[in-house]
Amino acid sequence: MIVEELISRKDGLNHLLLSDVNNLLMSIQHDFPDFTKVYSIGSSFEGREINAIELNKEGQGEDDALAEIAEA
Repeated sequence: MIVEELISRKDGLNHLLLSDVNNLLMSIQHDFPDFTKVYSIGSSFEGREINAIELNKEGQGEDDALAEIAEA
């Protein structure tokens, strides 16, 4: 799935819908299961799930990844 395909929609919308974003996150997780994790971080005031994606190097724990980011 390519972002350009999502943005240039046949229905004339030029922004991503929540379903588009969630599909993109799940596609990335499917393609890179060793490096990504998708999880919910809560709900919007409308009751829709808010998902986040965590990117990590294979074999690294959360503390190691955070330390590497802090050093950058």
